[in-house]
Amino acid sequence: MNTFHAGKGFLVEDGSFWKSLGCHMPESFSLEAGNRYLLNDQIALLLKLKVVIDGVDLSETLQETKQQSAVLASLGNLLAEGKHTDVTLSVGSGDLTQQFHAHRLVLSASSVVFEQMLFSSGMSEAKPDVDIEFVDLGLRLAQNFIRSFYTDDIDAELWEDDEALCHLMSCFHKYQVKGMLKRCEDRVVKKLSVENVAERLMMADLLDLGSLRESALSFLGASSHRLAEVQSTDGFARLTKQRPHLLADVLATAVQPAKRKSTNLAFEKLPTNLQDLRVVELKQLLSDRGLSIGGAKAALVERLQQHERSSS
Repeated sequence: MNTFHAGKGFLVEDGSFWKSLGCHMPESFSLEAGNRYLLNDQIALLLKLKVVIDGVDLSETLQETKQQSAVLASLGNLLAEGKHTDVTLSVGSGDLTQQFHAHRLVLSASSVVFEQMLFSSGMSEAKPDVDIEFVDLGLRLAQNFIRSFYTDDIDAELWEDDEALCHLMSCFHKYQVKGMLKRCEDRVVKKLSVENVAERLMMADLLDLGSLRESALSFLGASSHRLAEVQSTDGFARLTKQRPHLLADVLATAVQPAKRKSTNLAFEKLPTNLQDLRVVELKQLLSDRGLSIGGAKAALVERLQQHERSSS
């Protein structure tokens, strides 16, 4: 590589260096002393690797270390020091009970459920200095759940723990903490595997998580070999017993259903119980009418209802 030195900086003059990285040389690329890409006379480059297997992007999101905002830092200190708290959450039972002192305004800012509980007249939880029994999670997960309202994050170890993440996701769903729920859902999608996909599909169906549901079905239907592997897992056995209606969705994903041979279906009146229909049945109704079949169950129902209104 042809270079020349100017103090502690250098300039890449030809394209051989860039070709070695599998990319094109920029029109102008100069590294002078003090440049953030130059460290101890060496080039420091950050490369992102994208991994796609069977159409599923398994790459980790590239993240740079970010300094916590002053607002979140201040909120975190309020929680840690227990200043000006006005609500208590009791976790555990008996001698193992531990109390967390929090701020109803902070909890309510991210959760409509907490807002209704803590600020609605007539609710017992709205009383001053209320003590709420919190039975949804164990001690460590409850601590992370409560702290997430203040820091917008959870412990790094929990992001790697599938089961813990699912417990937290269920709790974020129950209390409608939408920001953290979406982050957990996205993380669970990236960690789908043959062993856990059936369990994750059941969870998505239970909590009506559209992104996780579609990703799990896509993962299952990626190949006949993968579907055969999943069918041999304990999770799939539980799926067939606990939520057998999902088998129709799995089958429809693996083998696209044939279109019905009728020219009048698009004008037939929709069933009155759309909310009670399975996703595969809703998709068939959409397909009959030449409409898109993508999206979560709620989106499918809304699309059908809008079509019927516009056709009437």
